[in-house]
Order: sequence, then structure tokens, then C-alpha cells
Amino acid sequence: MEIDEFRNIWKEVMEREVLASKTDQTKIAHTMKANDTLTLMTEKTIRRWKFTRNAIILLFISIGTGLCGFIFYPEKFQNIEKALPVYLTIALYGLLTLWAYYEKVKIFDGDALSIKSAITRTIGRFRRWYVLTTLIFIMIYPVIFMVVVSMIVQLTKRDIPFRFQIAISIVLAVVTLIRTHFYYKRTYFRWIKALQENLKELGELD
Repeated sequence: MEIDEFRNIWKEVMEREVLASKTDQTKIAHTMKANDTLTLMTEKTIRRWKFTRNAIILLFISIGTGLCGFIFYPEKFQNIEKALPVYLTIALYGLLTLWAYYEKVKIFDGDALSIKSAITRTIGRFRRWYVLTTLIFIMIYPVIFMVVVSMIVQLTKRDIPFRFQIAISIVLAVVTLIRTHFYYKRTYFRWIKALQENLKELGELD
């Protein structure tokens, strides 16, 4: 779904709210504020989805090109059995990332009949999405970084003990998860808090 479609959906929801409360200017103001927040979250999510989708497409093109090199020029590209785990791991990461961003877009499908139900549903869906994807990436990040670290060690021909490679991978995974958490804390968590305040204000006005 495109950004313009989401805008139209939220606009219809807001118009229904405004028509239902024409005499209550305070409720209209809170409704418009909530609509602005939902629109901002939607636009941000769709832009990130489109960027991620294109990046993953390029990633799979690169993987496909690499595999073609092994298939058509086996004399130049040897040891495919060592490269396949790397390609498969990167492909798995790409698919999971693509799935995660697609599911995040679906949080804002805009089928609510009122702004309050839209807020409630959005908050619930986002929380479930965030917990689920965080748990998945907690498990997958160490594997991804282990493959990358191992590949770098092989390419640079450095003698790094396996336990240190594991330690480096875990540290990189933890840093990535923390960085991701703080990104969402600055953006989506702040917007979710604003929506919760809007929901409370709208509830008090009923």
C-alpha cells in the first residue's frame, strides 16, 4: 500500500470523527493531533519499507551473481561448500528483515471505524510486532555476525581463536540490538506515548 492510500484512509477516519463531534472543538483538536501522529508514523514506516525492500532486492541480486560465478566458472571460484553457508545465512537475514518491515507496514492498514479504535489497534499491533521481531533478531543476530566475523578471519588469514570470534559476534549483536532499541525509543516509542495521551484525552471527553 502506498503513502497516499494511507493518507486517504486516515483522512476518512478523521472526517468521521469531526462530523460526529462538530460542536466539540476540543475533541476535534485531539482527533486532528492523533491523526497527524498516525500519518507521521505511517509515512515513516512506508519510506523505510521501500528502502529496505530495494536494498534486499540488491542483496539477493548480489547473492545470485555470486552463485552464478561458482556455477559457470568453477575453476575460478572454488570451495563453494565454504561459501554456501555464508550465502544462506545472509539470505535468511534478508528474508527476515523483509518480513519484519512488511509486518510493520501492516500495523497501519487503516481499517478502523474511529480514531480511538485506530489508536488502540495501532498501539497493540506495534507492541506485539516489536516484541516478536526483537526476540527473533536476538536469536539471529549472533549467527549473522558469527558468519561475517568468520568470513573476515578467513579472508584476512588471521589467527583468531574460535571463542574470541564468538565473543566478538555476541558483542556486535548486543550493540546492534541496543542501537535499534534507542532508535525506536526516539521515534516510534515517542509517537506511541503521544497516541496514548491522545487516547486518554479523547476518553475523558466522552
